[in-house]
Amino acid sequence: MPNRHFVELDWFRVQLDVARSIGPGWDVELDIPYDVKDVDARYERLDGTPFDNPEGDLHHRDERLEGVADLKLFVNRRRGGVLRDGDLLHVGFGVSLPTGRIESDPWERGDLGLRHQHIQFGTGTFDPLLRADYYILPDPVGAMLSLNIQTSIYENRHDYRGPMQADVALGPRVRVVDPVVLGAGYVASYQSRAYWDREPDENSGYFLQGVGFSAAIRVAPGATLIPSALRVFSIDPRGGGDSLEMEWLFGLSVDLSFGGAAPGNE
Repeated sequence: MPNRHFVELDWFRVQLDVARSIGPGWDVELDIPYDVKDVDARYERLDGTPFDNPEGDLHHRDERLEGVADLKLFVNRRRGGVLRDGDLLHVGFGVSLPTGRIESDPWERGDLGLRHQHIQFGTGTFDPLLRADYYILPDPVGAMLSLNIQTSIYENRHDYRGPMQADVALGPRVRVVDPVVLGAGYVASYQSRAYWDREPDENSGYFLQGVGFSAAIRVAPGATLIPSALRVFSIDPRGGGDSLEMEWLFGLSVDLSFGGAAPGNE
């Protein structure tokens, strides 16, 4: 019987980022993420009435998935006063480590009538990473421009090649009082198509735009609390397949610096 499926995903991530100086202006950083993904799936007939899909459990089902995602290893270069006094340039080069759980081709297994999983915790490959952040430190008004890129250059052992992901953010930062800096700005995220055995993954690819909000609150010497929120106002599935909706994303970080102030929080 013709029907439509609706899948909701609540994604919660806890991430530990550890950095150690290796010389003036240089540090090595390891990002360790742990993900919890709650999936809620339902089916409807074309007239909107509920439908108990006898094969639904093979494709999408109510479940909780959790585990370590791909770790990211960076070598970072930080330079102050690059374009003007009171600015900071941060450039990082790195690689993602294939520590996250991966799946076999869900489209192939679905065609065979076998239970499968579309949600993965990594790409299964070592992926090049690049990020660059430029800050005009707020005194009392500054600005921030940020760029992050990750791309897969080969297939994993299940013939999966992950997408290229690029994120950019820019906007002003204002020092409200001495320990509090507020920020807001435009955020865009682009994801290309992923591939299974050189065939496009129908669930991949989008262009997202939103408005980001953040605060940096120094709660103690060497300790900064950083709450953030992103309000998505536009998301375009580039694959032309299923529709995709996203509204608010929230984050909370704690930056701890030992042996000196952490750059970039001002």
